[in-house]
Amino acid sequence: MDHLTLNRRSFLLSSASAALLSSSSLISAASESSTLDQRQIILVAPDQPFRILQITDIHFFGKNRDVDDPKTMKLIENMLQKFEPDLIAVTGDFWSNDQGGQGVSFCEQCAKRIDSFGFPWLFAWGNHDEVLDRPKAHSILESMPNTLYSRGDGNGNYRIELQDKKTQKPLWQFYMLHTEKVGVSTRETDWLKNECASLPKTPGFVFCHIPVLQYDEIWENGKAIGIKHEKVCNEKENGKALPKIAETGRVSAMFVGHDHVNDYSGESCGVNLVYGRATGFGGYGADKVAKGGTLIEILPGQKSYSYLSVFPDGTTWKQQRES
Repeated sequence: MDHLTLNRRSFLLSSASAALLSSSSLISAASESSTLDQRQIILVAPDQPFRILQITDIHFFGKNRDVDDPKTMKLIENMLQKFEPDLIAVTGDFWSNDQGGQGVSFCEQCAKRIDSFGFPWLFAWGNHDEVLDRPKAHSILESMPNTLYSRGDGNGNYRIELQDKKTQKPLWQFYMLHTEKVGVSTRETDWLKNECASLPKTPGFVFCHIPVLQYDEIWENGKAIGIKHEKVCNEKENGKALPKIAETGRVSAMFVGHDHVNDYSGESCGVNLVYGRATGFGGYGADKVAKGGTLIEILPGQKSYSYLSVFPDGTTWKQQRES
């Protein structure tokens, strides 16, 4: 893969230059981008690839934090150096529960750790990302210098848009969903439907933590490729969410985490369902599936994308069916 021209520096410069657009351009972009503020818009060249490193189930502040957390930080650092993404997507279980009221503190420390790498980053809440004061946690996450996080609808459902840096035309959407402990619920699908209603028809990804029921179905019916070492934990989601997501006509793929030793993908309802490779040593599974991340490469002008599991030594793994 070729290195991207939109690196961390050019991302920041493009965001700054966007503020200097003419009034007519700003009005046009705002009408197409619904409720987005400038921080939630990434300007890109349509003919250049755009890379996202999905990291998931990091589980900072676990039982063996003094050993596991430094190992996880080094793993992430090495993947960033080897693969040079333009964006990091953290898809839940950033930290390990509230633990005696420390959830907000854990949230702040985790956010500072990821922010210290200097890459723009997104965050979708996981079931272990517990806090007693959610509004304060929202404010902490939003305050980080490199984050694109937004409390969005008030509960952490929000959208990020890739735009053509010359025309400000929308090219791709990222929908970050908060699945709580129950999975994708009506709250998320209603928000997604409303968010998509005024958008032009562009490709998009859903990033969230808990998989939908169809992740199990695609494996059982032989449509999936990759590895599966544990039951799909869709929690209370009963299979109704994905058809509603597909009905929007705006979601090409879902990228989730939650199940640490599953790394596979397959299509259902016209949506590609992808497990991200679990990242953190604070979570289980390293004895069965090597910790790493998922590198997603988008070609915005061609409306196409690809993905690979990636590792800190620079190696990659393309999903293939294994029993």
